[in-house]
Amino acid sequence: MPHQNLLAIASAVLAAVTRGEAKILSCADVDCPIASGSTSANCTVVDKAFNAVGVATLDTDIEGFNDLSWLKAVGAQDVGEKRRVFDQSFYLGTPDDFDFGGAGACALFFSEVSDRVRFGDDDARRTTGTCAQALTDSCVSALVDRAKAVDLDGLSSTAACQKLGRDLSDNLDTECSSFATGKKWTGIKAQALSGKGSPEPISDKQNATSNCWPILPKHNNLRLVESINITVQAHLTCLKTIDMTTASNATRTPNDGGGENGAGGRRLGVGALWVGALSMVFVVLLG
Repeated sequence: MPHQNLLAIASAVLAAVTRGEAKILSCADVDCPIASGSTSANCTVVDKAFNAVGVATLDTDIEGFNDLSWLKAVGAQDVGEKRRVFDQSFYLGTPDDFDFGGAGACALFFSEVSDRVRFGDDDARRTTGTCAQALTDSCVSALVDRAKAVDLDGLSSTAACQKLGRDLSDNLDTECSSFATGKKWTGIKAQALSGKGSPEPISDKQNATSNCWPILPKHNNLRLVESINITVQAHLTCLKTIDMTTASNATRTPNDGGGENGAGGRRLGVGALWVGALSMVFVVLLG
């Protein structure tokens, strides 16, 4: 396949993540179990316990890549008296018969972005939107153009991911400068989705310890792609968790307001749960 077509595929998937009126699903949508005596979610997937999730569909017109979705799940663990560590885990949801086939694929996670990356000024626990709304159209276009300019010809999925990650880390476009935490992007993590050593679907044996399968449709597989441990301080982005369960939705009243500390407000046990990482997927066809 000609190199220019390879890059067109790479940019199409990134654009697909950012277009349209995307809806981010929460625990209320995917039926997370509720912790006893509370309205908070308690979703265990294999050996990871989560309190909130966000599920975003990868809406693409590329044949063979339909019905893919990203799941972001967040849990917290107290380490000592004053420190809380958050586990952000990212899963790729795929149909049973899904196969990357001849396409190499990788995911790039932007785990350190400024607080300007947000879906408006409403209640951060429940707002949703698209990457273009969170980052602006000009920044999204700049990221796509930069990805298209990287020469990936002849590289494996792993090598292509690493090169894309390095190029984005080394170059901060003016259109995106207000969304980085410094003079360049930091905290970019690259993970190959196909090829040797790529994430495999969770097996039935592994899933025996799970009480939750936070993906739609329920018969889709989950592949753990990346886990990022962070401290309490983190940032909202275009793929995030949503602080809502079926129980919290039922008990919430108009007096709850948008803030977390209002008289009727509810604070999840994990505290500042609206942490996130900007997630983009580059699909590369390796001829």
